[in-house]
Amino acid sequence: MAEDKICSATTKKQQQKTTASSLSQREKSESVIVHGFWASPYSKRVELALKLKGIPYEYVEEDLKNKTPELLKYNPVYKKVPVLVHNGKPIAESLVILQYIEDTWKNGPHLLPEDPYKRAQVRFWVDFVHQKFSGIMMTAAKTEGETQEKALNEVYELLKVLEEGIKSFYPDGIPTFEAENLSLLEVVASSILCLFKAPEEILGIKVIDPEITPLLFSWVEALRELSLVQETIPSHEKIKARPLLVVGEMEQENKVKLHGMWASTYSLRVEIALRLKGIPYEYIEEDLSNKSQLLLKYNPVHKKVPVLVHNGKSIAESYIILEYIDETWNSDPRILPEDPYERAKVRFWASYIQQQLFEGLSRVVTSRGEAQEKALEEVFERLKVLEGGMKEYLQGGASFTNGESLGLLDILMVVTFGPYKAHEEVLGFKMLDPERNPLLFSWVAAMKEHPVVKEVDPPHDKLVELLQFIKSTNHARSH
Repeated sequence: MAEDKICSATTKKQQQKTTASSLSQREKSESVIVHGFWASPYSKRVELALKLKGIPYEYVEEDLKNKTPELLKYNPVYKKVPVLVHNGKPIAESLVILQYIEDTWKNGPHLLPEDPYKRAQVRFWVDFVHQKFSGIMMTAAKTEGETQEKALNEVYELLKVLEEGIKSFYPDGIPTFEAENLSLLEVVASSILCLFKAPEEILGIKVIDPEITPLLFSWVEALRELSLVQETIPSHEKIKARPLLVVGEMEQENKVKLHGMWASTYSLRVEIALRLKGIPYEYIEEDLSNKSQLLLKYNPVHKKVPVLVHNGKSIAESYIILEYIDETWNSDPRILPEDPYERAKVRFWASYIQQQLFEGLSRVVTSRGEAQEKALEEVFERLKVLEGGMKEYLQGGASFTNGESLGLLDILMVVTFGPYKAHEEVLGFKMLDPERNPLLFSWVAAMKEHPVVKEVDPPHDKLVELLQFIKSTNHARSH
């Protein structure tokens, strides 16, 4: 059952500094309700911001297995905590709520700096902490062996990046924090990083190590010492008793699933993009001769892979998914250029690779005799056109069209022509010729050496077997 609690919005120290008269009559009469869950870092960051601002609020504890009708009414899209209800108007998603609090209540400490550049920097690192640490600790806590080791190594690398990032905020070392000088970054970081001690004890490892990331360690310890943080964040004992609830809440905020098929170039496009961005995801292999009910539910129109499911929302069609990934996880590496004109040019060539080359190659694989020869000649002519178009992007010996990382054109090209050796073995002719298309050949060769491409590249023998099956099936149908 949900339990209502009226929470004091200030610490004792704040109460000494903030008298009742400092709040306007309007602010006193406002109704503020938070629907949350004790183990949710996302709920706790909202509570922390409200207390920091000195805003009285009513707290409604949600049972996530039996959610209140109010929560379902106020957040019908995600059906998750936290939800802030201000004078009857609901606001969902923790970072959106925090920005709303900052914009609405001008009294008390500011969560964001006045200077636009400094504000942008804070927002960048807030997004980094929120995006990068939400799911990875769940993987480390729930797995064992190599999978756990890989997840922990990823955590360590992310912490090193964060260590470097916060140096610009604290050039003279970590200060003695007062509640009133916490920024949005400290609010978000304390809601996640201050919870790491329990997983450390349970897993028997040191996540935030003072020798490896000394500034970060001091930062988190200083935040832990704040009475405001201590009264808001769940106690160490409570977290330790039910740790998976806490890290599970982190995972739910950014849960990504991909329905795909191992040989589908469309699925491989999405996998490469997710891995490039460092987005943890659950992969569901589909049997295309016996599609799962979930696939049919999530893609009722085309009933095909891939389908990306992000926090319960489904997105179909690989090209649309790639753009969604780049817009949703908009930190580097970007898949598309920032400049609108450059982005338009990339989209033009992406459409060319998809419509002129990929579909042409499909006709080569599925046809025979004169029809196959004609389809093959068309592909060769279109490769010449692409060779000319890519000279702009692959100047000076560049390996990729997107600088040092794979971009949209690289992803589309490597999944289409990366398996050229399998095509040549089954079809009996040279698909990608270094003499005919030297630039494209070296481009594909460089991309095939990229570690992310190697991770998802289908086994050659297995792909040859599938292509032979497709070839024989089409031969049987033509007789």
